[in-house]
Amino acid sequence: MAKSTDRFVHLLIVVGIILAFRAEAVPDFTVQPAKYFKPTISIQSQFEFVGDTVTIPIDLEMPSASISGFQFKINTMPQILDFIQIEAGNGIADDTTWQVLGNVQVDGSVQILGFNMACDCLDSGNHEVVNVKAVISSSAEIGRHFVSISDCIISDSVGNSIESVTTDGELFVTKSGVLFTAYDNSLWAGSTGSAVDIILRNKKPIAGFQLDVADSGNYFSVKSISVDLPTGWTAQFNEIDSTTTRIICAGFGQSIALNSETRISLNVDVGPLLKAGNYPFKIGNVVVSDLSGQPLFAECVAESICVINDAPLAFDLIEPLSGTQWTIPSWDFDTATVQFKWNSSVDPERQPLNYRVVWYVSGTPEVSDTIPADNMGNDTTLIVDRVCLLRRLLTTGSKSSVYHFYWFVEASDGINRTKSSRENLLNVEVPSGIESPDGKLPKRFALMQNYPNPFNLVTTIGFAVPNESNIRIEIYDILGRQVVSLADGATSAGFHRIFWNSADASGTQMNSGIYFVQMTAGQFTARRKIVLLK
Repeated sequence: MAKSTDRFVHLLIVVGIILAFRAEAVPDFTVQPAKYFKPTISIQSQFEFVGDTVTIPIDLEMPSASISGFQFKINTMPQILDFIQIEAGNGIADDTTWQVLGNVQVDGSVQILGFNMACDCLDSGNHEVVNVKAVISSSAEIGRHFVSISDCIISDSVGNSIESVTTDGELFVTKSGVLFTAYDNSLWAGSTGSAVDIILRNKKPIAGFQLDVADSGNYFSVKSISVDLPTGWTAQFNEIDSTTTRIICAGFGQSIALNSETRISLNVDVGPLLKAGNYPFKIGNVVVSDLSGQPLFAECVAESICVINDAPLAFDLIEPLSGTQWTIPSWDFDTATVQFKWNSSVDPERQPLNYRVVWYVSGTPEVSDTIPADNMGNDTTLIVDRVCLLRRLLTTGSKSSVYHFYWFVEASDGINRTKSSRENLLNVEVPSGIESPDGKLPKRFALMQNYPNPFNLVTTIGFAVPNESNIRIEIYDILGRQVVSLADGATSAGFHRIFWNSADASGTQMNSGIYFVQMTAGQFTARRKIVLLK
């Protein structure tokens, strides 16, 4: 069948001349987008023995009558098929105006050219246009091989190229004549009633068979089976162990016809906490018999099962808005809470979602709270005690009285996480300074007991100044070492309060323990014991 490359090129030129003569113009080979249809070239799948000479039909399906030429390349692995002949298919073989030529390329592919010498068009419908004869190599592996089409050009009667599509074919190779295969099975994590398909192909009569299927990891469980069997056949299954299921099908004197494809569908439930990826799947312990009860040798090829587990879908934050500012003195430390709210996410596999609300100051470790999976992830609000939250954030070591921290949310299905589409900025002011005077003037200097006491983040310290004076307010530890100076300077007469955020002069949070607040104003000195309890 082999033709020289020069002759093949020459034939292409001849075809162009013929088409040009018919159109009385130079043919336009530019691809014209198809508005109403796309012709399809497809390869019919085959099930054949190793070493056999096979004929692989190639079809051209056309929604309308407009095609008078085609060209494409057939690709397969050289060690699978040895091409011996290319000829016109049954759909055009009786029409002497059609010519079909083929040429083996250096890479083992075959270039196919078909054209109508009279520039007549094929009728609409499906036509077998090419038959490829080849020998299945003795070195071909048992199982499935792809035969694909590429570089396809389809032309009309005046030489215009028409946009088209191609469909690859499958060649199933056997030595025994009985082949069980499991290909292209995909399962959604957490799904129920999903199908895992096994196909039985046979070139010998089969009266009964048995096989075991195993997932090697107990990632799915078989709930039922469905088998396309002839009338009179029965099918049953039972669990051998946590990873293996046995299937038994019997014909009771009836056989499966030659060259049949019998689909064995396993309806399975899939574990929800599986990462996306390929998981081992095996077919084994196969027993096949003919009508006389004699065993038949069978082959099994099974690919891993692809488990799909997509991450939760994107979602956004609602409140607090980015740029929100909080000031500690305005809060009621006994009862005040703050609400964090976001839109719900959805897990594509419909698994319940956990949400993790995360806060952090730039450059410091994160702190977080988790809302356990409940109500399919529709719980999208977290209410926290403000003091508790700030106690966490203020342990980050910031040296500023204004803390800039961020918050975001992560949605998790137990395997995958999706972060909210943005992070919101919060500004929190924790002043350690004197508040403006308020109320009546006091008659004497006084240092009040802090409130609350014990405290776990911020405490309020009140003091009285009868007349404008230089005031010092300092915190000392139990060993008498100064921790921080809260005030040192002129202070107007009145009742004042000052706040300590439990940090030293560098901004580092102090440990739990006993501390002392000391007030000094001229000859007046007062000290109070305060308890920091975290």
